[in-house]
Amino acid sequence: MYMGSMYSAFGGFMDLPNLQYIKKTLQQDAFHFTKFDSLKQIPWVIKPVYGLMSDNFFPLGYRIKIYMVLCAVLHIWLCIYVALFEPKFELFTLAVVGMNVCLSMIDALAEGISSIVSKLDVNILKLETMLKERESKRIGLAFDK
Repeated sequence: MYMGSMYSAFGGFMDLPNLQYIKKTLQQDAFHFTKFDSLKQIPWVIKPVYGLMSDNFFPLGYRIKIYMVLCAVLHIWLCIYVALFEPKFELFTLAVVGMNVCLSMIDALAEGISSIVSKLDVNILKLETMLKERESKRIGLAFDK
C-alpha cells in the first residue's frame, strides 16, 4: 500500500513502503520501480501550474475552496482505492500519481493562502499606522484650542 504520500517526491524513507509493495506484492523489478518513482514526481515539478490555474480559473465563483475540496476528496478516494483493491502496477502507479497531483496542488494552494494572509497583515499594519497618525493629529488639534 502507498504510505507517506505527503511530500513523497523527495524520496528517502517514504519510498521504502512503495519499493516493498512494488517488489514483493506486485512482483516487479527495479526498472518498474524507477518508472514508478519518475512518474510520481512529475506533479511536483509542475506545481507552479496549479498556482496559475487557481489564480486564473474560478469554478463556481471560488478561487481556492473548490480546488481544495476536490483535491482532498480525490486524494481520499485514491487512498481508499489502493488500500482496498490492491491494484496492479499500472493502476497503482496512476493512483499514486493522482495522489501526488492532489497533494502538490493543495500545497500550492496553501502557499497561496499564506501569501494572501501576509499581504493582509501588511495592509492591516499600514491601516493601523494611518489611524494612529490621524488620532494623534486630532488629539494635537484638540489641545491647540
